[in-house]
Formats: sequence, C-alpha cells, structure tokens
Amino acid sequence: MSLGERIKERRDRLDMLQEQCADSVGVTRGVLSSYERNVSIPPSNVLGRLAKALNTSTDYLLELTDDPTPSINKNETLTEDDVKRRKFMIDMEEILRKSSDLDDTMIAHSLRIMEVTFLERLGESKRKK
Repeated sequence: MSLGERIKERRDRLDMLQEQCADSVGVTRGVLSSYERNVSIPPSNVLGRLAKALNTSTDYLLELTDDPTPSINKNETLTEDDVKRRKFMIDMEEILRKSSDLDDTMIAHSLRIMEVTFLERLGESKRKK
C-alpha cells in the first residue's frame, strides 16, 4: 500500500472526512486529497501531524512497517539507531527542500534511497564491531 493509500485507509477507518482530517493537520482539503492520490508527498512536519491525527506512526505511513499501531501505544522505546535514522532523514529532507528544484515525488524517492543506504551502512558498521 502506498503512502496515499495508507493515509486514506486510516482516515476511512476512523470515519473521518477529508475536511476534518485536513483541519486537524493544518492543511486544506485539496492538499490532503493530493497526498491521498499520491500527487504530492507531505513534508516531515505535516507527516507527523498526519500520523497523530490518524492514530498511527510515521513509520506506518512511510511503508517502513505494516503495523499501523503507533509505537507509543506498544510501550516501545526508540533505540539509538532509530533516533539516528530519524534525525538523518529529517536533516536530509530539509537539505533537499532548501537546495534543490526537486518535486515532492523526487524528494521522496531520494529520501528512500538515502534511508536504505543509511541502514545498510549502519548494519555494516555493527558487523565490523
């Protein structure tokens, strides 16, 4: 399921209208619709608000897990590696948005490639220890 499909699925599961969801996230209904149709990708600050409004995690929305339950509800704590990964991704998104003419789709693809590379390097460094 894509990011947009996951947003719509969670909104439908909560019986929430697009207008209600958009208001709680701080975007217009049209912007939310563009996310659901995979026309554009929400920036990280909006993604976090979406996850909160939809009672899920950003990891679920970003297809990093198939478990829609927010980790806070499972009493999980973030590992040091999780914190590093999330900080890295937030920093990279900020850099891409400020310094390039890439559209949202290209930024999302670039971020996914960077994240996979980051996780691979993290795994390699752990194996060396």
